[in-house]
Amino acid sequence: MFIKDPALPGACNVATGGPGCFANNIIPLDRLDRNALALLNMMPLPNVAPGAPGSGALSNFTRQETPTTRA
Repeated sequence: MFIKDPALPGACNVATGGPGCFANNIIPLDRLDRNALALLNMMPLPNVAPGAPGSGALSNFTRQETPTTRA
C-alpha cells in the first residue's frame, strides 16, 4: 500500500502510487508527532504470532491474569 503525503500535490493511489505519495513509502521522522510516539511506546508489543491458536485480526496480544486474594 502506498501512503499519501498531505504536503505534496498530486494523486496517490493506494495500489499504484503516484506523485503525491511519500518517497519509498517511508514517512520521515521529522513528520511524526513526538507525543503520539510517546503514547505508542507505552503500548505492549504483539506477543502472539499470526496464525497461532487464539490469534486473529484484532488479537495479537495475550497476558496471563493473576488471581486476586481477599483477606
